[in-house]
Amino acid sequence: KLWRDPMALAGMLLHAQQLHYPPIPSASLASIDLFVQPLADVDAGHYACTVVKRGRVYFCDSLCPSSKPDKGMMDQLKSIYGVGVEVTMLSVQQQSPLSKLCGAFCLAFCTEFCLGGVQPSQARFRESDMRQHIISCIEEKRARQFPRLSASEAKPVYNPRRKITL
Repeated sequence: KLWRDPMALAGMLLHAQQLHYPPIPSASLASIDLFVQPLADVDAGHYACTVVKRGRVYFCDSLCPSSKPDKGMMDQLKSIYGVGVEVTMLSVQQQSPLSKLCGAFCLAFCTEFCLGGVQPSQARFRESDMRQHIISCIEEKRARQFPRLSASEAKPVYNPRRKITL
């Protein structure tokens, strides 16, 4: 059982579909063991994800080398959680330049949290296999962890871990 408070879950699901609902109260965040929410910045054509785990809010973005998420993602985070909430931006693998894999990375980060794999900050995904992996998972109707780089392959670039306040 991931939820102690079913009202918090209902609020999160409604809010994910209709962003004009008020933000999730901080008190409700504390009751959440795990909630994973992919984010889509339609204007920028970019995907990232946010996760609430054991009451803490995290943000994973494969295209975020700067000190905070871009405006579109910040607006979504504020809309979901409200102003003043602390968010930990996890140090995650950054996609290769011009690869256009942010959606695949978003799914990979969500999968790691949902399947209880390693923290996304410790995962080393094989970019060349990500799209085919997604297709295979859809065809098989099951989620599996994304393909990994071997220890002998070049280490990918990671963004720094940091905390921001919305």
